[in-house]
Amino acid sequence: MKHAIYAVTFLAILPTALGCRAMPASTDTLELAGEYGSIIYSSPQNGVWEEISYINQTTEKKLFSGQSAYFEPSQESDFSHSEIYLKINKISYGTTQVGSDQQEDYERFYCAFIDMRTGCIARQETGSFCGGTWSSRNDHWLWTGEEVVIDPRLDSSFSLDNLAEYFVEIGGSENASACAKNATEK
Repeated sequence: MKHAIYAVTFLAILPTALGCRAMPASTDTLELAGEYGSIIYSSPQNGVWEEISYINQTTEKKLFSGQSAYFEPSQESDFSHSEIYLKINKISYGTTQVGSDQQEDYERFYCAFIDMRTGCIARQETGSFCGGTWSSRNDHWLWTGEEVVIDPRLDSSFSLDNLAEYFVEIGGSENASACAKNATEK
């Protein structure tokens, strides 16, 4: 595997291609670098990260900007077989109205799948779907015994009429632009 995990602000035990090792504090970021690009976690708070960015040779952008969310760091096993996709663990939070005069805090766990060539947030799911694993043969997600095509741009059963709207819904208009690139291009 060609990815690496880099520094955090506190002494942490991090998995690497050579096994686990402690990395000394040097910055307020954690970088997970793959063959096609990197994910940078920043703004650490209470063991989670409040911001996440994507960077490659031509692009640098924040992911999920404007959303009330925090992120748990991904592991090497969160990369797909070809390292084209990376699963990100995202927790959305906020307050919802319960009844006429009460509010209630909520948190909801999501897994988002990033196309590491472009920074496209290709898919976002919740629930048991996030407990799946990558196929060892291809870039399909194994869930309930079935192989699932993670990228709707490659899934013929997904309606192309709603594709741009789908990408905006999970990551904003910036995401729709990143996802406009053909999913089969490298």
